[in-house]
Amino acid sequence: MFKHGADLEKIKRKYHIKGELVDFSSNINPFTPEDTLIYIIDDIEEIRKYPDIDYVKLRSAVAEHVVRDNKQCEFVFNLNNICVGNGATELIYLFMRSIKGKIAIVCPTFSEYRRAASILNKDHVEIQMIEKEDSFEYPDFSTQKMEEYKDLDALFLCNPNNPDGKIRDIGKIVEFCKENSIKLVVDETFIEFCDDYEKFTALNYNYKDIYVLRAITKFYGLPGIRLGYMISRNSSHIEELLRIKEPWTINSIAANLGVELLKDDNFRESSRNFYREEREYLVSELKKIEDLKVYKTDSAFILSKISDDCKYSARELKEKLIFEYGIVIRDASNFLGLNSNFFRVAIKRHNDNRILIEALNDVFMKQE
Repeated sequence: MFKHGADLEKIKRKYHIKGELVDFSSNINPFTPEDTLIYIIDDIEEIRKYPDIDYVKLRSAVAEHVVRDNKQCEFVFNLNNICVGNGATELIYLFMRSIKGKIAIVCPTFSEYRRAASILNKDHVEIQMIEKEDSFEYPDFSTQKMEEYKDLDALFLCNPNNPDGKIRDIGKIVEFCKENSIKLVVDETFIEFCDDYEKFTALNYNYKDIYVLRAITKFYGLPGIRLGYMISRNSSHIEELLRIKEPWTINSIAANLGVELLKDDNFRESSRNFYREEREYLVSELKKIEDLKVYKTDSAFILSKISDDCKYSARELKEKLIFEYGIVIRDASNFLGLNSNFFRVAIKRHNDNRILIEALNDVFMKQE
């Protein structure tokens, strides 16, 4: 079974909820670009046609966006460096199919990397990050301990990482992969929510076998559209992905909408300004709750850990918030390397964030 946030209908069925729920389990921008509905309505007749099987217009638009949006990257990407998919998740599975050898996944992280490897019978191992006072950090890839991973075919990591939201310098990991000819897949699905994201993107590194994964629909608040892309300097491997990819996995409306969304620089800037302010507010308020340990974040969500002295596990807290407050959080206990005390919340509009804080304060005060 799938274990993700965001599936409100499944939660309503499970808990027999008939009313509305405030969803803090899915890390989606609460705003969408102003003209989104106009673009969709204008393209409604496109559903009578097959999409372009090569998605030339969309892939070209992605390449132009990446070049325009990443001034620190000297490489000039074009459509031959881009593979598009039905959300980032399709591309995870697609890339996994192209891997022949052993895979490593840096944890705790998004579960679909491991699930894809398992389903496709890929030999895979997990490299655990090290828990610090208020963050998780990479192990030192320059040490002798990393010798056992030199035979990898591919390494998967998420930056900023899900579930903690922190963005990290991946320079040592890039160096390790380059020295050992390891394909490095960097999931940057949430990087555009971060300040100074241009400094941290893997696109800046001069290594041919880096594959950057991004989702258009999370940042633009349109997860139902299902649209993502993968970028690499290795156009030969991108060509291989396009060769083994199922045809027409992106519908015509989504493909055309993606072209328009990527032009909206003002929306991206206003969204980052919003997240900067609300992230600071929500982290600050969560830290005031004595039973919670709050982890550093730079992105669209926050990881917290309930103290061992508290009577609630993350699952119990989630159920209490659903039944008594109509709020859904993400029980993060199923992330490899985390336990039953961890939960994650998305950053939403200010009024919703305030309601969440009031509910959490109420819950933890009542336990005393």
